[in-house]
Amino acid sequence: MKFINNTIKSIKIRTGDLNSGYEWPTVRPGQIIDIPKHIGEAYELEPYKHKPTAEDQPNAEGSHEGSREEYLARLVAINGVGRKTADQVFKKYTTIESLTKAIAAGKEIHTRDDVDAKIKEEFR
Repeated sequence: MKFINNTIKSIKIRTGDLNSGYEWPTVRPGQIIDIPKHIGEAYELEPYKHKPTAEDQPNAEGSHEGSREEYLARLVAINGVGRKTADQVFKKYTTIESLTKAIAAGKEIHTRDDVDAKIKEEFR
């Protein structure tokens, strides 16, 4: 079963057994690991469920409507927005259209006010 580390710390997990030897793989934050269910639950990892993204779903013509990388590059081009911040915004709003709708509705885009204002200014 696949699990994801949604904590802010890396975790060392013991796998294997006495006869074949133990292994201690490191699971970094956001990393997915395939381990038995009882081990994932013991380390309090969350089960991984694949969430479809904009890249997974083609539009009516069968092609993708702007790639994820283009969207992230446009976010990272904003002064004060790095890759991590862009990924956080992408997780919340997977398409530019959903981001512009959220901006028009007056929703909070990011928890930092300065970043929020810059993103709203860029995508208005």
